Amino acid sequence: MIEITNLTKSFGEKVVLNSFNATFKQGVTCIMGESGIGKTTLVNLILGLVKPDSGEIKGTEGRVVSCVFQENRLIEQLSAVKNVMLVCDKSKKAEVETLLCQMGLEDSLCCPVSTLSGGMKRRVAIVRAIINPADIYIFDEPFKELDDARKDKVIEIIKQHTQSAVTIFITHDVNDAKAMGGKIIKMK
Repeated sequence: MIEITNLTKSFGEKVVLNSFNATFKQGVTCIMGESGIGKTTLVNLILGLVKPDSGEIKGTEGRVVSCVFQENRLIEQLSAVKNVMLVCDKSKKAEVETLLCQMGLEDSLCCPVSTLSGGMKRRVAIVRAIINPADIYIFDEPFKELDDARKDKVIEIIKQHTQSAVTIFITHDVNDAKAMGGKIIKMK
């Protein structure tokens, strides 16, 4: 469980989070809200990439955390398989290939990711995040650039791989939040 108490973060004069409180338990919690409301800042605070001005985040210490950022953060000249293999043991190559195929990338396993569409790159980034077990998964707008047919399959795969973890899912789309299930937190 992650417990956030009175979390405040400003950038210059702009207060992004002001005494924010939330609890994230095992299962899915979807965070929704308008652009610029602080969803990604919250994720960066949980990940320890940004320091809070005040407040407390408990429950992340010593935990394995995996994340899909808003940007794919792939190495463009490497293949889909090689991008995922950067985060796992060589013995997992067959599992990586299987998961990429389940994501509909069977014809693109060895292609440099620079040649893939935005939606294909997104699926590679998702596989990279879920290939290894984690205690906490964070998905920041994971379905951007995915068509609805692919999205349904990807959601099912994510659910299979994250069911025993704390999963924080950021989206603007209420249908995506409903499909992921779990609790919804609307930031204002």
